[in-house]
Amino acid sequence: MVQEEARDILDRLFIKRRLPDYSITARDIVTTQLRLGLQTVVSQLMGDQDNAPPALSSTRLRGPLDVPSLQRAADYLQQRAVESAASWFAACALIVGDSAAGLGAYRTALLAVVEPYVNVDEHDFLNALQQGRFPELDRALEGVKRSLLTAV
Repeated sequence: MVQEEARDILDRLFIKRRLPDYSITARDIVTTQLRLGLQTVVSQLMGDQDNAPPALSSTRLRGPLDVPSLQRAADYLQQRAVESAASWFAACALIVGDSAAGLGAYRTALLAVVEPYVNVDEHDFLNALQQGRFPELDRALEGVKRSLLTAV
């Protein structure tokens, strides 16, 4: 459920980012359904069964997780508005991988870019998504590509 909702959001954002003069809206980056799904997954991973709505299906994550980031994500999801960057922070925290290389390094870079936007007005986050350039993410993504190529 969360996976399908996240895929829909990313597909929509990918397409709309390529439209000339299109302004990204909060609905383009998160929905209430996605937010609740992320909250469920993060709460259950952190062992907080009391605050987690019942899971609709099983979730399997393989690989190391950044537990401190997941804890911050759980807190942000409880405290911040749906339109905030909290959902994106949570989604980034759910990326599995060794923190030293590949996906883990990319997760670390994503978290460092997204976290400052968790505590600001959602319009600042939308503007950053629309106009921002993030060379540190490009470098981290190149590392993911290299690690995938060496694994083949």
